[in-house]
Amino acid sequence: MMNTPFDATVEDIAQAARDGRPPRDHGPYGLRVGDDHLHYTAAVLADPVPLGAQILEAAGLNPVREYMLLQIMRDGSTKEVRAEDSVDLRQPGLETFVAFHGDRLYRLTLNDRSMDWGTRWITAAVLLTLARVDPAAFEVVLLHPQGQNRVLSGEDRADLDDPGVERFETIPLAIEIFVNTEPKVVHQRVLDFWQVVRLEYPHADPSQAQASYTVTYAKGPKANPSGTLVKGQSVVVKQRMEFDVFVTDRS
Repeated sequence: MMNTPFDATVEDIAQAARDGRPPRDHGPYGLRVGDDHLHYTAAVLADPVPLGAQILEAAGLNPVREYMLLQIMRDGSTKEVRAEDSVDLRQPGLETFVAFHGDRLYRLTLNDRSMDWGTRWITAAVLLTLARVDPAAFEVVLLHPQGQNRVLSGEDRADLDDPGVERFETIPLAIEIFVNTEPKVVHQRVLDFWQVVRLEYPHADPSQAQASYTVTYAKGPKANPSGTLVKGQSVVVKQRMEFDVFVTDRS
């Protein structure tokens, strides 16, 4: 989420939540209004109990009748805030909102929690953020009634307009790669040079100069489909990516 600095006279209600304290009794109040990619805009309101329409206006979203506003609850669920609904900013857990241009909401479940979303498409990155898990250590599974589940990562999208309610779960990341043709499972999306080397040579030590290693890779993602990995570099990995690791010099 965006970390926007507010003026010292503005009570940042998200910061108050991080500090574990209730917001003060008087404004102005600073809050964040995000879009469907969870890119946030700062909004400042003087009224401690604004209407939904006032929150949209403060975020520069006009005309307000063309937008829907959702509050992201602390448990990751969402609650619609209509234009005429009032919100007491002094209550805990009200620091984050998302707005959508349109008039339709899509129902989904995330980790068995029901929630609404305001656009037809939703990305894995957004789902991981809503689930409040580490995106580097988890991935999203779109559950299929017949068991044909689909794994989503990064900017992979799911269509919420498909028949029925789409069901998502977050699971610990497990990527199978091949190192010198042997399968290995890693639990992160980015590996540096020495992490790859140690998959083949567990005792490889960067501080020791007696061995030099060469690492090449293939069948990688678009960011790095193939190439040579050298010291100081990292590589994005994907399922069934292939690595060759070997010693090139030993004194």
